Amino acid sequence: MKKAFTFFVMLTVLIFAGGTVIAATVTQNLSVGAQVVAKCSIQNAGPLNFGDYDVTSSTPTDAQASMTFKCTKGTTYKTYITGTRQMTNGTDNLNFQLYSDSNRSTIFPSDNSGSGEQAPNASPITKYIYGRIPAEQDVGTGTYSATLTATVEY
Repeated sequence: MKKAFTFFVMLTVLIFAGGTVIAATVTQNLSVGAQVVAKCSIQNAGPLNFGDYDVTSSTPTDAQASMTFKCTKGTTYKTYITGTRQMTNGTDNLNFQLYSDSNRSTIFPSDNSGSGEQAPNASPITKYIYGRIPAEQDVGTGTYSATLTATVEY
């Protein structure tokens, strides 16, 4: 009986001692990283549709459009629109100008000169484009069009 009791005590000690060994832990830090890069993408641009142009009117014809884009927070960007400021129909050219303000006093940039702006966050940014066709241009009837390129440089 004494041997059985001793065996039982030893077995109990081994079980609990084994449990302690199994419950031991070790740790190691896991390094996690990512690189966030400056990025911009245009969601939409235009169209700028002047509608009907009356060559006999002394009032210019105005229109408005917009371009919407997103940039990574903190990214410095410039917006500009390249291309000739003329719509064509055969051999006739209808001149127009693009502006960045509703008063049509500041011409919308046509190249990447000038200073950039910084995206405050990753929300959409909208830039308005104000167009004007000067009055009394000597052109014939028909549909006039041009294709320009809206650019966000970052």
